[in-house]
Amino acid sequence: MFRNVISRAKVTHIGSIRSIHTPAKLSRESKYAQNGLEGLYSKNGFNTAWTDYQRFLVSKLTDLTVDTPLQSRSPFDILRFTAADRDQAATFNFASQAFNNHFFFEALAEKPVAQTTAPTDYLRSRLEDKFESMERARENFLATADEMTGNGWVFLYEGGDKNMYISAHHNAGSPFSFQRFQHQEFNFPASEEVKRDQQNIEAAVRKGLKESILPLLAVNVWQQAYVDDYGVNGKYNYLENYWECINWDVVNARLFVGAQ
Repeated sequence: MFRNVISRAKVTHIGSIRSIHTPAKLSRESKYAQNGLEGLYSKNGFNTAWTDYQRFLVSKLTDLTVDTPLQSRSPFDILRFTAADRDQAATFNFASQAFNNHFFFEALAEKPVAQTTAPTDYLRSRLEDKFESMERARENFLATADEMTGNGWVFLYEGGDKNMYISAHHNAGSPFSFQRFQHQEFNFPASEEVKRDQQNIEAAVRKGLKESILPLLAVNVWQQAYVDDYGVNGKYNYLENYWECINWDVVNARLFVGAQ
């Protein structure tokens, strides 16, 4: 199913519209496309989850925004502009999905490289203050992703109240789109801590604090992100490998920039 959707995207409107939105480049992307991302993706797995799927997303985003004021805006700008407008649901979905997927891949590295990186003392202390330990933070993050039903995303981010949160979002949702009710409704046995965090995040958003939301980490739990390499039942194995391939240098920089 996923390959059929992506394949159709490759031939959509070829020669009929100019290319406005193009996939952002990843560090070492050419190597990953040829050899896979060691520790997480084979060549085919990487190209399905990133190369082909991201091309599909930005192609659809171009179709939806061509000759509109949004045509020259970034996916992030578009998702924020359209988040509250249900008449632009399709535009929001493709913009948010393109942003989420790039955000996810940007913080990945081959396992031997990723293992040379680590959270800064500052980030580690923030996570330990919230989750008691790095291992507990890892367990909560991966359990939230594993227990989530359907396709979506799980984020670690700093809220407007400067606390750290883990949140799950169906489909193309993100921490920036609570008003669209695309976040996880927790119909899985999530911990009381995660449920409480979700309520606190939504309360902060309603109080107008969403501008201060700072995403740090995301994992893709759409099936096309893992089914090629791990199969339908291999989700947790994929998640464990994902954690081992996090480039903490990228995550550290996200928190540092946001703290300025």
